Amino acid sequence: MITLENLVIENGSAANGAGLNYTVGSLTALNCIFRNNVASDPGGAIHAVNAGVTLTGCRFENNAADEYAGAIYGDSVGFVLSGCHFDDNQADYVPCVQGENCTFEMSDSTIVNHSDGEYLFELGTGVAGTGITTISNCVFENNEIEYNLLNIDGVATAKTTQLQITGCIFRGNEIDDYCIYAKRTQLLTLSGSLFADNLGDALSFWQVTGSVEDCRFERNSGGATFYVRGDTTTLDFRRCVWANNVVSFRNQIGGGVVTFDACDFYGNQNTANGDSRPAALMVGSNATAVTITNSMFANNGSPAIHTDGELSIGGSYLCNQVVEGQTQEQWDDGSNTILSGDAETVCPDGDGDGVPDALDLCFGGDDGMDSDFDGTADDCDALPADPTEQLDSDNDGVGDNADACPDDPAKTEPGTCGCGVVDTILAGDLDCDGDVDAADFALLRNQIGVDNLGCVGSDINGDGTVNGADLAYILSFWGATCP
Repeated sequence: MITLENLVIENGSAANGAGLNYTVGSLTALNCIFRNNVASDPGGAIHAVNAGVTLTGCRFENNAADEYAGAIYGDSVGFVLSGCHFDDNQADYVPCVQGENCTFEMSDSTIVNHSDGEYLFELGTGVAGTGITTISNCVFENNEIEYNLLNIDGVATAKTTQLQITGCIFRGNEIDDYCIYAKRTQLLTLSGSLFADNLGDALSFWQVTGSVEDCRFERNSGGATFYVRGDTTTLDFRRCVWANNVVSFRNQIGGGVVTFDACDFYGNQNTANGDSRPAALMVGSNATAVTITNSMFANNGSPAIHTDGELSIGGSYLCNQVVEGQTQEQWDDGSNTILSGDAETVCPDGDGDGVPDALDLCFGGDDGMDSDFDGTADDCDALPADPTEQLDSDNDGVGDNADACPDDPAKTEPGTCGCGVVDTILAGDLDCDGDVDAADFALLRNQIGVDNLGCVGSDINGDGTVNGADLAYILSFWGATCP
């Protein structure tokens, strides 16, 4: 086992692994910097084979490889990355990380400012075997990539390819294809993640099994926010929101069995003209079955939904939304403009922000702008630049979570006298009223002779006992008042 700590590895040049070439065994790097390393073959900074590699608090900056893995390459490696930072690494095809037959686990890391290559991360199974990818609480921001940010592709002979992404942010990226592309992937889980302000598509899933839960897709522009296909696909969307996205093609279910439960589509538009270009959802003829339950479609462009396949809608609200295709035959009036459910109370948009009142998280404000991505719109967020704070009850500029006196604008800590009372600056003023008088003597008298109080108000000299010494101190200031 080898451990590297607090090293700067830079300006290396080699065929592969210009910063570090490691084969067989366990490698740990703590708080290391890999910078300006250049390889002609895979692995500008690190090349690892048949190894276990743990990277904690490491930075990968401006490393390069001619074709693949500008930062890291692994074959049959178990990667564990935590708190790492990737910035402006380069390669013609994969500028950041490439892994074959690997387990890859990354958490609390940032991947930013890459402007080269086809796939930012390419993680699959190689010729055969198992590939498992787990990514949590990571930020992918301001990357410009030709195809996909995350390319997860299991080959036909692979037994298992797994993908789990939790609590991640994909923001401000420019891509020709998708933020996440997953093919032949089992046990797929995407949860609690945000896709916002990207120029390009969000998701492409092909022959996958799994779920997408509690995700938001906001203000993205591209061909589509999702494309699901493959006759073996089984995918569940739960509690997801698509808001104010602009597509030029369509969000399409092109195959498999797909469900949407408790999902909301509002304010989405399609810039393309012609048939089969819905603003929210397209169900293709090859889809085995698509089911929508407990969901809402509101203020999307027309048509909101187009279906050439099997679509079932139940327990949902469609607020003045146009549905094209076979589904329109299901409605009693023969119209394809649908206003269903308790429309009078559910569908209105009282503040005119494009979000129905039933979904409006910030009534009177713009739900679509959340600068710190904490789930609270800026107009309803007292501290819109701080993701840990939403309320400031006393308007003192310190959020309630960090304010020990959230209702006292003059204090953020209780101090000697507690919240809501100005701290005394006069010794012996036990009741914090600004003078030393009989009321203070009464407080002291009630505790005379008590031991082990600690540093309480009546124990003026802090010796652990309320006694004559404390009384003498009060008497020495008798009648004094604060200025």
